[in-house]
Amino acid sequence: LGVPETDEEREDPFLAGARVIADYVRGGEKTLVFTNSRYSAERLQSVLSDMGVGCSVHHGSIEREEREVFEDTFKTGLLRCLIATKTLELGIDIGDVDQVIHYKSPGQVSALLQRAGRSKHRPGQESECKIVSTDIEDYLESIAIVSLAREEKLEEPMVISRPLDVLAKEVVGIALHNYKLRRFWKRKRSNGFTLVTIDQAYRVINRSTIFRDLTIEEFNDVLRLLANEKIISIEDRVLLPGPRFWKVWRFSQDESNGQSLSFSEFFSMIPKRETFTVIEEYGLEKYRKIGELDSSYVYRALSSGMVIRLAGQNWKVVEIDEREHEVIVVRTDEEGAPPTWKGEGPQRPKLVAEKMLEILRMIKEDPSILKEYGADEKTIELVREYVSKLSHEYIEPVLGGNIIVEKIPSAKTTVFITFMGEQVNRTLAAAVYEKIAEKSLLVRYVIAPHGFAVRSEIFDPLEAFKSLSPNELEKLVERHVYERSPYTRLVMDQLREHFGFPSDETLIRREAARQAILLYYDIPSSLDVVRKLSEGELSAVIIVRDKPSNLAESIVRYPFERPWQESLKAILEEALLRAKITTFDKILEYSWSSPFDVKKELQEIAKRRPILAVLDPDTRGWTVAKIPLTEEWVTVRVPVATKYFIVQGEEDLKVFEKETLGEVAKMLKELASKGAKVEVTFYKEDGGFEQRYSLAINKVLPIVLRPLTVKLRTSLGDYVHVKVHIKGENTTIIHRNVPIHYADKVVMALLCSLVKISDRIKGGKRQYVFELP
Repeated sequence: LGVPETDEEREDPFLAGARVIADYVRGGEKTLVFTNSRYSAERLQSVLSDMGVGCSVHHGSIEREEREVFEDTFKTGLLRCLIATKTLELGIDIGDVDQVIHYKSPGQVSALLQRAGRSKHRPGQESECKIVSTDIEDYLESIAIVSLAREEKLEEPMVISRPLDVLAKEVVGIALHNYKLRRFWKRKRSNGFTLVTIDQAYRVINRSTIFRDLTIEEFNDVLRLLANEKIISIEDRVLLPGPRFWKVWRFSQDESNGQSLSFSEFFSMIPKRETFTVIEEYGLEKYRKIGELDSSYVYRALSSGMVIRLAGQNWKVVEIDEREHEVIVVRTDEEGAPPTWKGEGPQRPKLVAEKMLEILRMIKEDPSILKEYGADEKTIELVREYVSKLSHEYIEPVLGGNIIVEKIPSAKTTVFITFMGEQVNRTLAAAVYEKIAEKSLLVRYVIAPHGFAVRSEIFDPLEAFKSLSPNELEKLVERHVYERSPYTRLVMDQLREHFGFPSDETLIRREAARQAILLYYDIPSSLDVVRKLSEGELSAVIIVRDKPSNLAESIVRYPFERPWQESLKAILEEALLRAKITTFDKILEYSWSSPFDVKKELQEIAKRRPILAVLDPDTRGWTVAKIPLTEEWVTVRVPVATKYFIVQGEEDLKVFEKETLGEVAKMLKELASKGAKVEVTFYKEDGGFEQRYSLAINKVLPIVLRPLTVKLRTSLGDYVHVKVHIKGENTTIIHRNVPIHYADKVVMALLCSLVKISDRIKGGKRQYVFELP
């Protein structure tokens, strides 16, 4: 356990863990450090480098040539420390390794044994792995995994029966076999060959273990989809490649030598992620590929000018090319944060969570058992204090296998402490989410091995949980998985390639949902939990707190799972209407969409509902702005909140004026003393009308604006776009779809926004354009 020794380490326990690892590595032993995520690998390498420990980083988002350099230098011993994710678990020769260190719990027994097995391969040596934890919960989980390994208990392997993506590849493989065979015998000018028919293909595939339960209807569904998409063609019940096959997989054809197939690419079942390529720009028109970033990270968090850490180096983002899916970067000495990637970390199974509970029970009775796992006296004392702080109302229900429900009204969050593993917790959370979503879409949840938490703006998660019945749970979860689960989206992304990127995704969406349920959820165990609760065999102990307990806090620290929302408009409208006043980043919390999609949808909503927006540096938050580069405009993130107001009557308008125009007199006086002028443009989107004004800023400006907007109503209609710019400044605000009868007040509010943010936006001659709402 990395016990914090300084205030900085107490603030950021990651540093304590890194210090412990640094002490092990400084001895000079050849060390392989495993982490559960690419983010942790990049950050750990950065922190260790700052501590003077030379090391490199190895993971799947680093370009292959870069990885091979690290592999070779580590194998020869020139590099003494290499930090890796599962990319170095097996299959790559890295020579003898003196010690394996795992940063934080490996999550699964099988992962621990596989990674420990990379060390000490010389005759007579036993493999070992040191696990470095940074918090008590992770430490207890690590002990549970080690204990299970000693007992030789492993997770049950997951084998998906009847995987239709594998079936699709098998069918196309048979079609290719027929094609190759027919071409071969044609060159021989012979008919002495037999091609595989549909019926023969089904019989062959049906004999394999995983396709033993494959029905003829499922087989025909896959054939029909592949044939409709022209991936295969069927001639006299014989399977052959269709015309689109050659376009999707781009096999090279040589008419003189027959067909040359790239089997390694076509038959790989490893999916390609939707990524952006990171390219270093150096010298004059010289470029080098560094690695990859998940598109979700690029769309949600990345902007030009940001510094990121990748492949052990800091890079400044120069340009984001959305059309080519490229991020252009240059080296920099500025410190950057590692990106985040999808699918980070292993799933913690029920087996580990239950063992963790058993370990907790044993520690309560005798903390000294931790010595069996290498704990020193300081660690034992810390764990003993942790357990003793779990009051009687926590420890007894938990050890009795019951559920603790911790309500935190101030955070609108309810935490369910279960110790049932991630799959059961995810299943229960999905059912609760669906119950709440019937009334409100403003709901989110997090999943941990020992519980889950639900944050809801409107409906009580506990009431939704208590109302669950065994009869409806399966339907709720299946609906959630099919319509909203991020794991269905993840599996779909993997299946598309295997089916040749079909235009009709009905079948693969259904198959993705089926596989997602098997891989990430546990409906049978969850049904058992709900049944036991309804019959009184299990109880839920309810505790209300101002702040979360240590156990609850360890659950809330996990990231929210992103639901795959069908209707962004519905979420945004509910967020706006319920809050009346909100900010851009708060809306993003529940939308899970890119800022650009949210902005676009808000502008559409504003055509039907009066949404007024301003920039407010006094409110915590951020927004996006456009800035010009050499050839085009790019979007950057700016630390200024966008505040939204729904104005549906006089009372709402008074609130808007109070919030945005409270200091207007002072502002007008200050600008008048400088002789400032404001340029105001009223226009329609279609370019059919545009009226520009250059007005002196003084105390009569509001009086001048009112008759102007009244006069423009006949030309512009009920809604107008407004552009406001203070002459000589570098910032412009455009507010689309402003109700014409509020236009004068909106112009004054935007003028106040420009004055307020002038100190925050200092970019020299660079222009900033903010588009609202």
